[in-house]
Amino acid sequence: MMLSFIDKAGLNEGWIYEVIVESSDGHAAPMGVKFGRSDGVEVSIYNSSKTAKKISREDSFRIYFVDDVSDVKIVLDSKRMRKDFASALLEVSVEKTVELKDVVKVFGRISSWEIKDDFTPINRAPSLFLEALIESTKPNPRKGTIRECLRVISKVAPKSAYEKKIKTLL
Repeated sequence: MMLSFIDKAGLNEGWIYEVIVESSDGHAAPMGVKFGRSDGVEVSIYNSSKTAKKISREDSFRIYFVDDVSDVKIVLDSKRMRKDFASALLEVSVEKTVELKDVVKVFGRISSWEIKDDFTPINRAPSLFLEALIESTKPNPRKGTIRECLRVISKVAPKSAYEKKIKTLL
């Protein structure tokens, strides 16, 4: 049996990873994407964006994982180099689109994928935890900053050790 993408990539189900999403005409934007069971994908896009208008009308789109955030600008600016900079490339078939008040939710399934050996997905939880930890060591820590880090961690890495540990800082 072939491994699913999230198993092969070592992703956590329900976590949001930072990627670049590309429509069939080459329009691309950085955003967070949630991965689920059986290679399911959920993208929430502000409905006022070009990306939402394009992706919600298509049958498929691409996802590029980039290891180094400093490469994001290069990847966005150069269509032909995107595959070269990507540590993982996914083709996603759109299954359903749901329009909500402020966002369009696009649900899909990974139809094909490719991972390079040096793949390291980006999730915001580790850096947010570090930010909260540093804030907690200050003489007058701002609890609001720590609570905001917890709010975002709860969204991007639900039920994680980061979420559990940050609660001890409050």
